[in-house]
Amino acid sequence: MKKPLGARITVISILLAGLITVTAALPHRLALFRVLEDSAHAPMFALITILLLRARIDAGHSAHEVRTAIALSVAIALGIALSTELLQFLIPYKDPSIHDLVSDTAGIVVAVCGWLLLSIDGERAAFRTSARIALCAASMLAVLYALVPLATCLAAYQRRNSLVPSLLQPTQPLDAYFLETTPPQSRLRRGLDIENHHALRLTLPAALEYSGFSLTEPYPDWSGYETLVLLVENRGTAPLRMRLRVHDAAHNEQVDDRFNTTLALAPRARQEFRIPLAAVAALPNGRTMNLRAIAGLVMFRPAGTSPDAAGEIWIQGIALENGSESPVSTTPAPSPTEPR
Repeated sequence: MKKPLGARITVISILLAGLITVTAALPHRLALFRVLEDSAHAPMFALITILLLRARIDAGHSAHEVRTAIALSVAIALGIALSTELLQFLIPYKDPSIHDLVSDTAGIVVAVCGWLLLSIDGERAAFRTSARIALCAASMLAVLYALVPLATCLAAYQRRNSLVPSLLQPTQPLDAYFLETTPPQSRLRRGLDIENHHALRLTLPAALEYSGFSLTEPYPDWSGYETLVLLVENRGTAPLRMRLRVHDAAHNEQVDDRFNTTLALAPRARQEFRIPLAAVAALPNGRTMNLRAIAGLVMFRPAGTSPDAAGEIWIQGIALENGSESPVSTTPAPSPTEPR
């Protein structure tokens, strides 16, 4: 026996929601892929809602039946959205996301508002102009909510690429887009140093090993340069030992498959560390790092350094250069004034 249209549409909607779950389960290293995955939620749930509405509303329905069908369609779509998030408890390396649920809801809002604007004639519901404007406004806000993360991500990539050979130049909010603290208890914020230079201020909590920051997607092609330069200032009164690591896209997560070095940060001093890229490329396991596909740079306080006191580091820039100079240049930091 042939299934009713409504039942078939419901099955299709559930299959589409399952497609979202499968897509969400795919591990993506690039921020763009993650944002595209998130951005797909709104249009997918708009489609699901439209299919549900088409299955439950026809020209012969009364206004009351239409309202009931819309409410039922929205409830089913929201139920699917909530289920796809809860199912992610069962997927390794994934967690339910409030942002994804809100994106799903935005898609549902767009679908319902569009349906009301385009599919209901004046005899069935004579909307006032203000009501139509409200529906359009709700749709536009939902669309903007879905598109802003993608636009921000693309702008961050454009900003990153425009700064080369600088890898980190903390003058704009987008400059911190690809930065993460490790672990989250560390605090990273933009600000001005004593001499009004832009800097990223990294706060290292007391007694917390591995605290630091990660540049998750630096500009990948370092092949045309000779030196990695870091300008760092230790604002504390005690010396700090920080671990620097660099890895490429082929990194296998083993310690000997990445570049590792220790940076000794003198107290109350601004230091310029210059690291030859030839040393970066020569990995301990004998493999040569692909300098055309650098995938990450991390600086953290290593284990075994007894970090009893909190510290603060100001990162004033990370860049690629040609030419070689002294590997470490140290200058006294200006005396601190009132914090900015």
